Amino acid sequence: MSPYVAPNTWSTTSYNHYSLLASIEGIFRLPYLGYAQTAGLNRFGLDVYNNGWNG
Repeated sequence: MSPYVAPNTWSTTSYNHYSLLASIEGIFRLPYLGYAQTAGLNRFGLDVYNNGWNG
């Protein structure tokens, strides 16, 4: 799916569609919209981007 995710990757961290939105906004340095700005929301990190991503 992405060159930044190693094959057979899985994570025990729970994510939702706001996690995806916040992760994309963070990558592009955009302001967080709606529930994507919720404190404590899990954003995609090294458990997902684990194949050379330097975020």
